Amino acid sequence: MTTTVPAPLADAVRDESALRRFLFGLPGVDQVGLERRSAVLATRSIKKDAKLQAIDMAVSMIDLTTLEGSDTPGKVRSGAPLYGGVALEISPYDADVYVDGNYAGKVADFDGTVQPLTVIPGTHRIEVQAPGYAPLIFDVTVEGGQVVPYRGDLRPF
Repeated sequence: MTTTVPAPLADAVRDESALRRFLFGLPGVDQVGLERRSAVLATRSIKKDAKLQAIDMAVSMIDLTTLEGSDTPGKVRSGAPLYGGVALEISPYDADVYVDGNYAGKVADFDGTVQPLTVIPGTHRIEVQAPGYAPLIFDVTVEGGQVVPYRGDLRPF
């Protein structure tokens, strides 16, 4: 049996680097939006089984905590956000951005006005390169739910 990959995902499955670029570009989960969507689904007139599946999926995507604010071991995932980010204000804006050695996109893609450079929590090496400029390399430590601003300019050779 041959599986066909939808056109928008064809580049993402080409190799590991392409998959990383695709995943870095995905937005984080918006808990408020998710709760609104599940509330809408609960009031729509759709088949009961489909409604239950949709609500179960929405609930499984939310980090739940008890009313006391403490997690129930084995039942509820931690409330810590899964991703953080870096907002890049770097010139030139068309410079290439690498995260831990993997191409992520252009500086303009991650200026923080639309979305930051999304990373998992931890320390990451960011490298910014453009023809005719010395590379800009820095390490940044990001916590889940945090966006770290970074301002700088590449220096011409």
